[in-house]
Amino acid sequence: MFRTNLAYQGLTLPVKKYNENMYISDLDTRYITEDVPYGLLITKSIAEMLNVSTPQIDEILFSLGKWTGHNYIYDLKATKDMASKSRVPEVFGINTLDDILAVYGQ
Repeated sequence: MFRTNLAYQGLTLPVKKYNENMYISDLDTRYITEDVPYGLLITKSIAEMLNVSTPQIDEILFSLGKWTGHNYIYDLKATKDMASKSRVPEVFGINTLDDILAVYGQ
């Protein structure tokens, strides 16, 4: 996808210098600090309301959690702490499909 999609041309993996001869992935970038709470957590939250399983999203969140120290899936408190930095629907009192439809119409 990154090689063939013109929208991704020029994007590279953010890295930071680890030592004189090595660079490591920079996990403190918008790809994680913004895209996870403003994207994946919202998608995950809505899927849970609809009883839709999200195994791929779960795996991404689990892996990112290991790398960043956030336990997005298994620790409800961590998810709620992230809610202040996110737009997960529950923060706004949206907890069911009916709530979504009431806010956004059909």
